[in-house]
Formats: sequence, structure tokens, C-alpha cells
Amino acid sequence: MRRDLSLTFIIMLAACGPQKSDTTDSTTDSTTDSSGATGSDSGGATEATGTPTGSATDTPTTGEPLSCDAFVTPPPELFKSVEITIISKLTQPVWIGAVGCGGLPALRILDAGAVDLFDGEGECFPEQCQDFLGADDCSLGCNDCAPPSARRIGPGSSLTINWSGARAVPMQMTAACAPGTDCQRECLRPEPVAAGDYSVELTAFRACDGVCDCDVADPNASCALWDSVKTADPFDATISLSYPDTDKIELVLE
Repeated sequence: MRRDLSLTFIIMLAACGPQKSDTTDSTTDSTTDSSGATGSDSGGATEATGTPTGSATDTPTTGEPLSCDAFVTPPPELFKSVEITIISKLTQPVWIGAVGCGGLPALRILDAGAVDLFDGEGECFPEQCQDFLGADDCSLGCNDCAPPSARRIGPGSSLTINWSGARAVPMQMTAACAPGTDCQRECLRPEPVAAGDYSVELTAFRACDGVCDCDVADPNASCALWDSVKTADPFDATISLSYPDTDKIELVLE
């Protein structure tokens, strides 16, 4: 899916083994998901993702905007990204939830009202209002993928996510601005999140039943898992984020 600016991520996993489309611990594989996000896996490697998509938290706009410019995504310089690194200091592997076709980690980025601003990967297009403008047909199409069921994080692995600091605000597209087929419907406009304190959270699991290991023999490997697994023994990792003052944080699993 094409995106202009949404949630942006970069994943770096130490000792990442090749599982399906994942990278290995000795290489860095950069890809672009349907949401415009980027990321990579490795035993210190990288995986890519990024552009705001998914559910929004505001009430949809009901009145018609004064100008079609109201649907245009704000310029990139208004969005400040934050590098969030997940670090495992454990001696045993753990498992975390995965989001979307690319298997982004199932993070939570909560504002003061406990609203989750982490939307993960969007798998449908078009959703952003800017993509409706000038389009002949806005019929929704979605990726036909088999998303991973979880992610394995090996001992000592690190995983980095570059979050763009954007949220998706719903608007109602008008015929005057987008007269094309199926364009007169709700769309999403990326906007910078408000300055303030946020809580970055992740639930990990110490136990896993099923095909819970990577394809490689390395016990420290990290990768996405496509087979069905059942996780247990959860624990949470949490860190505060002062936005936009902080541009890097570390979320430690221990």
C-alpha cells in the first residue's frame, strides 16, 4: 500500500534467523510495507515500515472543509520521529505479538487518556485522504497476506522501531474534492501527535507452545513466526516518552 506519512518503523533484531521473509542475523534487509513503513531483523539487524494508518481516535469530521487543502497531509517537517529500541536482557527467548503482514511488534503507545496511538501496519489502500484527491476510483483494496502469529526474540536481541509521531484523524471526503468512484467516504488524514508524556508498553511471553523457534539452529535467533503458536506466562515492559523532547528510548525486557 502506498502511504505519504503515517507510522514509521525500523526493526533491528539481534541474531535474527531467516524465517519466511525475515532477515538473518548477519544481514540487514530493508523493505517497505503497505503502510509505507520500514524495518529489519537481526542479532542487532534492521527491518523497515512507516506512515500513519489504522483506526483513529478523533470524531469524524461531519461538515465540509473550506478547501480541499484540508485533506492534504501536513509537510514531513511537522512530524518528529522517535527511535524506540526493544532490548532483551534475558538468558532465554521470549515471544511478543505481531501486527500486520510484516509482523511489527505489538507495541502500545498510550496518551494521557490511555488512547493507543500505535496503529501498526495498514494493509488497505486507499485510506489516506490525500490519496483520494484526483483519483478516478477509490475502491478499497487490501493486501492478501498471511500475517505472522508472533515474534520470537532471542536472548540479547534488540529490536528498533522508528515511530513517526503521527496519528490518523478521520474525515469525510466530499464529491467536490474527490468525484471519483467510491471516493465519497471516510478517509484518514495524518497529523502530528500532541506534545506531552506517553507510555510505551509491550507485553512479552516467557512460554510458547507450537512451532516457536526460527528456521536456523542458532538459539539466539530472532524472527517472525507464521505457524500458529500459543503463548503463556506474560509480563509487561513499560517506559515513559516525553514527546517531542525525546528522540530515542530503550524498552528493556528483563
